Amino acid sequence: MQKNSLSLCMIVKDAEDTVGRAIKSALAVVDEVVVVDTGSTDNTRLIVEGYGARVIDHHWNDDFSAARNTGLGAAYGDWILILDADEVLESIRPVEIGRLLADENSIAYYARIRNESSGRATTVYDKVRLFRNHPDIRYRYPIHEQVTPSIAQVAQRMGGEFLPSPLSIVHYGSVDRDEKGKKSRNQRLLHRAIDQYPDEPYFRYQLACELTVGLEDQVLPVKGFGKMLGELGAAVEQVRGFEARKLAHLGYGPDLYARLAAAQLAAGRPLEALETCAEGLDRFGEGSLLRFTQGRALLATAEVSEGERAHECRAAGAARMHLMLERDANLEPAPISDAYFNVYPHRYLGEASLAAGDVERARDHFRQALGNDPDYTGALCGLASIARTEGRVKDALQVYLKALSLNDTEVDAWIGGAEVLVGLGFDDNARSWLLKLEAFVPEDPRIRDLLDRMEPAGMGAETA
Repeated sequence: MQKNSLSLCMIVKDAEDTVGRAIKSALAVVDEVVVVDTGSTDNTRLIVEGYGARVIDHHWNDDFSAARNTGLGAAYGDWILILDADEVLESIRPVEIGRLLADENSIAYYARIRNESSGRATTVYDKVRLFRNHPDIRYRYPIHEQVTPSIAQVAQRMGGEFLPSPLSIVHYGSVDRDEKGKKSRNQRLLHRAIDQYPDEPYFRYQLACELTVGLEDQVLPVKGFGKMLGELGAAVEQVRGFEARKLAHLGYGPDLYARLAAAQLAAGRPLEALETCAEGLDRFGEGSLLRFTQGRALLATAEVSEGERAHECRAAGAARMHLMLERDANLEPAPISDAYFNVYPHRYLGEASLAAGDVERARDHFRQALGNDPDYTGALCGLASIARTEGRVKDALQVYLKALSLNDTEVDAWIGGAEVLVGLGFDDNARSWLLKLEAFVPEDPRIRDLLDRMEPAGMGAETA
């Protein structure tokens, strides 16, 4: 092979629908293709061999790193490029790749990953996908495998920098025919990894991600919420003991802190969420995800504060939402969708304006959010709140019902609708709504509080 040669390494299983596209996207810039097959029963092998790939059979033993490292050990190139079977390397000129590989100061490069899995909002983040082929650079951990720790150790010993690059990879996702089985497998492997690596917070973070049920920018307090919150808290406690050098390569750090703060908000603990965001920003610097979550925490704190404190928190929270709308290009990317920059901030600015008594400005923000996403139920709930403020309670109920027809997990629509039903005297209907919702989000403190404030069933309440 020529100097600064490049090997594409992949692991696959039953990927006949996508693997050909993945390999084809990189053929112009790589010198060889190494594919580790962990037990395909479809036409995957025929397809990859048709592109000239070297196929290595690997017995699957519940260890993603072992499969990855089988490929690295078989690669002849001076550099390694990693792709998954459901990804595509966006077009890049060979001369640009050549410049990256010729840089003697580099040991690894970050690629910009754009996640466009069907049915999910597009997310963008950076991840090491191009690195030198060195026998001490290997993936670690049986699930959610990582190569960055070993690269960092080699860099500390031999020199070399982690650098940004123009590499762009699109992750389209593949159809998983056994999503429930995959989730069960992941949780089983993560529990095992926690036992094997008790000092590594990464696995507690990933287990919390597996347990999290989200609604756009929010975390929902569903069954298992307490365990998820506990895993996030334990992971953050471990991260607190990390030195600055290790924090520099903790790519999941901002999401860990933001996810914990979002969970604390869902639990009705805005002051704790505010402290979590402040600590995350102090450790990882300004970033879009933490900035947004801090804005949410400030606005939630304003709702439980009085006087000047409430005013200051509302103003500070609104300021952060306006910064999100400006989309500062200097902030490092985070695994969040465009909605964090052009939809969600309008929702919270609308709520802040409504709380301050500026109904027209609130209406404008909610409409701007819907202009960017007509099906955004958070903004519909905002318009319903305006209708209630203006005394149009029946109109409000219709808007809540519309929101629920679009997304029946919109908790604010269920609660808002129940409050309207109570105001109209239909307590039994409201109780029915809330009990149904409580079965879905049993740890949402607002539900039980509203149920406790209602008069007991059968005590004169009407039925719609």
